Amino acid sequence: MRITRDRIGAFLFLALAIAYFLVARDIELYPGDEEELFSAQTFPRFIGIMTAIFAFLILVLPRKGAEEKFDWTAYDWVRPLLLCGLMLLYGVSIKWPGFFLATTVFLACGVVLLGERRWWRVLLASLPVAAGFEFILAGLLDIYIEDPFVAWLGLN
Repeated sequence: MRITRDRIGAFLFLALAIAYFLVARDIELYPGDEEELFSAQTFPRFIGIMTAIFAFLILVLPRKGAEEKFDWTAYDWVRPLLLCGLMLLYGVSIKWPGFFLATTVFLACGVVLLGERRWWRVLLASLPVAAGFEFILAGLLDIYIEDPFVAWLGLN
């Protein structure tokens, strides 16, 4: 079996699916839900199992045609690593500026990192998305978000 781009991706998805399935077991259930057929753990476990099955099949089944050899140097690894660092920075710093401002800055930096240079497109890609997520979480789903920036604007 040769290492190809598809098999590397399948291996990563298999590892992610197994980790997701194991973490889904830690979802707390309401009292009495342990014996229910459908609970808060059901769908995450299903997603983990199905992803693991498909990733495993991609990993072990033979491919039709010639397999190309994976070339590590043919890819730009800097942008994905910078995006991962940006995600870590976003996760660590979301409490200080608040959800709206942190999400807007994260999305804008991500769009610029991916190559967009027109600022009106960067703002159009980040501001409405962050505002929409804030509205969905706080307005529709009634999830409390302590957001100092939105409170400072008086929109809380």
